[in-house]
Amino acid sequence: MPTYNREDSLKFAIQSVLKQSYNVWELIIVDDCSTDNTVQVVRELQKEDERIIFHRLQSNSGACAARNKGIDLAKGKFITFLDSDDEYYPEKVEKQIEIFKKSDDQNLGVVSCGAVDFRDNLEYNRRMPEYKKNYYFALLSKESKIGAGTPFLMVRSNVLKAEGILFDPKMPAMQDWDFLLRICKNFNFQFVPEYLVKVNHHSNARVYNSSNVLSALDEQYSKYKTWLTQEPEAHKSFVKDASVIKAHHHSIKNAIDFLNSALKDFSGKKDKIEIRIFKTMIYTFRLKYIKLFYMKYLK
Repeated sequence: MPTYNREDSLKFAIQSVLKQSYNVWELIIVDDCSTDNTVQVVRELQKEDERIIFHRLQSNSGACAARNKGIDLAKGKFITFLDSDDEYYPEKVEKQIEIFKKSDDQNLGVVSCGAVDFRDNLEYNRRMPEYKKNYYFALLSKESKIGAGTPFLMVRSNVLKAEGILFDPKMPAMQDWDFLLRICKNFNFQFVPEYLVKVNHHSNARVYNSSNVLSALDEQYSKYKTWLTQEPEAHKSFVKDASVIKAHHHSIKNAIDFLNSALKDFSGKKDKIEIRIFKTMIYTFRLKYIKLFYMKYLK
């Protein structure tokens, strides 16, 4: 559990772990140099349960570094993640471990679940992963409804440690997508078809940072270009999705520039033609309602 200046919500997150029906666990809280009363909150709860482990980073390093330190310190066979302002429902850990133990899939590496979104303590959305024939391909294609959010995941620890899979501190946004993609490259994915995580959004927090998202798309495309070119259909889907986001959050010119740059990475004549046709469609995004229609129904 990474945390930074979350003294008000941290206690609820920790208590949701204490209430788990599965009781063989360790809770590793990694503090990213909080300046509020985070340390005192954790120390008080440690008096109640020795399974709570506290580690403070030497310098403020970000959530990815905090999660990576937690992975390094973890001793269990399975690792699950929880942000310090979210909560687990009581059977979260038990249900996911049950999937691992009952599965005949020896290559099962990660189990996800559904989540309920709350804003200022009012439920407003529910998310459930959908079955995909190939989760690696689905992630690479930027498909939705996969269940990639970090708090939803439980991963075999040997998958992470043997393969050297960690969160990428250089990724400006969508670090959970990046993390899960690397797991699903060589390991299989399943999910519990139940809502097991409460995701708390706040009016004064978790602001969508479009600049970070745009930078992350460029970083992802550069980082996974080799994988993308090996999967032409996923490659086209990724490029189209990224260009739509760029047109929406930056400018049509930025989207067109991205498409022009990506064109040289396609070898198939039909693929190049398809991207050129899509580029023509991006120009129509100047008409607001065409853009909204595409993002709602065709994306």
